[in-house]
Amino acid sequence: MLQSKQISKVLTQGLRAASVKTSTSSPFAISLLSKSGLPLTTVTSLDEAVSEISTDNLKIYSLLAVNNFQSENVEDWTLLEFEFGIKAIIEKVKYDSEQDQEDQESTLYVVVFYNGDFPDAVAKLKLDNINAALSEGLKGYRRE
Repeated sequence: MLQSKQISKVLTQGLRAASVKTSTSSPFAISLLSKSGLPLTTVTSLDEAVSEISTDNLKIYSLLAVNNFQSENVEDWTLLEFEFGIKAIIEKVKYDSEQDQEDQESTLYVVVFYNGDFPDAVAKLKLDNINAALSEGLKGYRRE
């Protein structure tokens, strides 16, 4: 089972630059969220342009993303666009295939935040890779 530092390392891997030609070469923040949308852990890039986005804004965007995900009854993932060209892609962590996660209190989400000029398809690939690593590392996880 993954420990806190290992989860942060997995999330940090998603912040690495992609080999695409845009003014933004990577997402600026990735969070692991609880079922209610509260960030359990968040990693951010050290980019100066990103420093204008506060931790409080990321928390609000996280809550909006989870609320949107749950209200639309999305099965896997959804894409959102916020103000100032900020986008987020959110997906439910699939770490226990034996039980229906819809009814579990231990549902977790991963959300990737990025600027609008970063390709959505690359953001989805990063999200899928993070989710795969987390789902393997969190097998057997139960929130008591």
